[in-house]
Amino acid sequence: MGSAVFGDRASFGVVVKPADVVHGGGRGIRIFVTGVDFTVGDDQVYVPHFLFSVGRTIDALRDWPDLTPYEAVFGGRDPKVLHEKVDDDSLDDSALPKYFTGRLAFMEWGEITFGFRSYLFRFGDRAWLTCRAHAHGSALHVVPIDLTVMRDLLTRAHQVVKVDYEAYRARIG
Repeated sequence: MGSAVFGDRASFGVVVKPADVVHGGGRGIRIFVTGVDFTVGDDQVYVPHFLFSVGRTIDALRDWPDLTPYEAVFGGRDPKVLHEKVDDDSLDDSALPKYFTGRLAFMEWGEITFGFRSYLFRFGDRAWLTCRAHAHGSALHVVPIDLTVMRDLLTRAHQVVKVDYEAYRARIG
């Protein structure tokens, strides 16, 4: 079987590479935002950690923080401005619940996501994913996201990796 693509690479997509039947604890995963491959370095994940962290993300998407009541604190809805404020810690978050800004980080899925920083900002029924590589001078990428679609595509990618990993575990005992 070839790679499985979930979502659309031009906006947001996850590519799950074929399972390694010999070394099933690792798996190639690629993440695309606005057509850019943000996993240009090592795309190998440790499958148990990947399943755990993506599973947590899927659960969190059920109740992703709605920033609408805090729009004045954030200074508006511009996802580029919000990314910069949260990323450089210049946001005056004293009016926010203590845990709030930590919940805005998105795609913290282990080694493949160490090379970039991403956030998911939701205002009511609208949401935006922002993503920037850590490399100096990297462009900030922003894409509107439908949270239901995002949750569905991550669930499908998670399921493919989980089924293959369970089959691998069953083979090795």
